Amino acid sequence: MQLIFTTECKANHGYLIGRKPSIPSLGIFFAKLCNACGFDSIRGEEWKVMGLAPYGKLNQAFYHSLKGLMEVKDGGFIYKNKQLIQEYESTLNHYVSKRWNNPYDAADLAYTGQLVFSELMTDLLKSAYEICPSDRLVLSGGCALNSAFNGQVLELVPEFKSCYVFSAPGDDGNAVGAALLAYYSDRPPQNKPAKLQSPYLGSTISVKTLSNLEQYSRLKKVPLECGETVSQKAAQFLAEGKIIGWMQGRAEFGPRALGNRSILADPRLPDIKLRLNVEVKYREEFRPFAPAILHEYGAEYFENYQETPYMERALRFHPQAAEKVPGVVHVDGTGRLQTVKRDWNPRFYDSDLSFFSTNRNSPNSEHKFQCDGKTDRS
Repeated sequence: MQLIFTTECKANHGYLIGRKPSIPSLGIFFAKLCNACGFDSIRGEEWKVMGLAPYGKLNQAFYHSLKGLMEVKDGGFIYKNKQLIQEYESTLNHYVSKRWNNPYDAADLAYTGQLVFSELMTDLLKSAYEICPSDRLVLSGGCALNSAFNGQVLELVPEFKSCYVFSAPGDDGNAVGAALLAYYSDRPPQNKPAKLQSPYLGSTISVKTLSNLEQYSRLKKVPLECGETVSQKAAQFLAEGKIIGWMQGRAEFGPRALGNRSILADPRLPDIKLRLNVEVKYREEFRPFAPAILHEYGAEYFENYQETPYMERALRFHPQAAEKVPGVVHVDGTGRLQTVKRDWNPRFYDSDLSFFSTNRNSPNSEHKFQCDGKTDRS
């Protein structure tokens, strides 16, 4: 069972509008879909489903089975036809036991499941708007990590004019929200200006770690020319086709690398996705990489551009822009972007700006600086 909360926020105070126990769970639905596609939901591999889905097409029989299972009523999910539960479980168990030889064989399943997820989430948000007609939406919970859907929210539910998703919308971020709610419950209402909540709340790099890296990694120090900055040197290396491990300050809070623990590469290179997946990430070729884009150029590259500070939504590239940066364009023409502003991350902004100024036709390509795959297109 899951709980679906609808709240209204005024003057930094949250007011509970609805609390809906829901036996059908969209999160569990997607976890089972993940397993049916041959991935492991226990390891949190739902993002693989989102990466694979655009390679598939609609499976009408599977769609009928899933779509007939549950529906939205009064801000929560109910079973539409309980007789279909056994059919649904049987269908998924069949696919789980199938053991796909090739992940692309599960693409139709992934596409259909993602479509049903999007339709159910759309119905849920429309219901939430009827209960609480505010045009500003905040999403949290594990389902808010579905960046493929997040990028379509304002189009699918035009009643909402803005959609905010925190850098860690799952259980970890919900804990932050609970602490914030407790903080404001002890204080009078305040009208504070909205501003970005920094995701750079994680661990720092110790002197010992840096010493060990210098001593044992066999990496050579790179001298800077007179007046040259680290950001300019990084931009030069990117333009030369090098892949960069970029580490600074505190680690990001949440599953995305946002310029403090990132792998950077030149997205103009047609083979850069293959190189990163084979040489660095050791992962499936269908999993895409994310563009980090300077905010002032966002509308040049993306249709219906939305500020996306936490890499929390995938937007569609303009066709002409997509041709310039094939390394970060997914098969469906989208990219899970990160908006970069100087106020948010000065050094990372400067590295992007240096690269962009030298190579005017592309944003920077970016991905998390670790090889466990936990940042792939969720």
